[in-house]
Amino acid sequence: MRNTIKTIGKNVKITQSDEQGNVEKLIVPIADIPNRVNEGEWDDNPSLVLLLINEYWKTGNFNNADLILSYRCVIAVVFLLHCVMTNGQAYYTHRNFHLPVYLATERMGMANNIEGAFYGKESKAVAEQHILTFYQNMLEGSDKGLKLSLMGQKRYLNSMTYSLMMCLTNMLSRLPCIKEGEMTLINLNFRLNARANAFAKAIYQDIREENGGDWFTLYTKDDAIHVDIIDGVKGIRKLVDTCIKTVER
Repeated sequence: MRNTIKTIGKNVKITQSDEQGNVEKLIVPIADIPNRVNEGEWDDNPSLVLLLINEYWKTGNFNNADLILSYRCVIAVVFLLHCVMTNGQAYYTHRNFHLPVYLATERMGMANNIEGAFYGKESKAVAEQHILTFYQNMLEGSDKGLKLSLMGQKRYLNSMTYSLMMCLTNMLSRLPCIKEGEMTLINLNFRLNARANAFAKAIYQDIREENGGDWFTLYTKDDAIHVDIIDGVKGIRKLVDTCIKTVER
């Protein structure tokens, strides 16, 4: 798919053409770009996301909330493209696990783990400034375009525990499941179930290494919640199962 865009006044004209010569055209208000990208409208076309955000940045007319959305979306795409370049496909490798990268999952992880951390400690105005500085420092230019800086790679990967768990949840939630009492059993794919158990162990090890104990912090818009892990690896696996039940509902 070939993408071309042109700014006309307060709008961007998108023209997409495929190898068969089919052409699609779309007019998008520049002010709507951050929200529409963040909602996943063009998740199947990462290169178009970068083009659209670049046009949005050129205007210089934005508020902090939308600017944060734009950086969140760009960093997610840059990370996905980094994985494609490194692994040959959109997979992230973690402790010998190869997990698919979804832009929606990456955005959710950043909103909760990075932005949530700042909003939980500072006023809205101060938090927004810190988030923007943080995100800007996560990116740097190269001869091939934007890429994650060394700081960005370290900080981003440190925030991946949540995202990785959501990736696993997405994978498992697509499998046929049955209910037994209050638990969800993934019993139609024993290999993936075994990998889920092993992955829960890896997540548990990461949490202990990062926090120095069986606990982690869950950030919400208004608060930071200390969460104790009960029953070690089994507790993490139950957390994954709970996420799956939520997705199913």
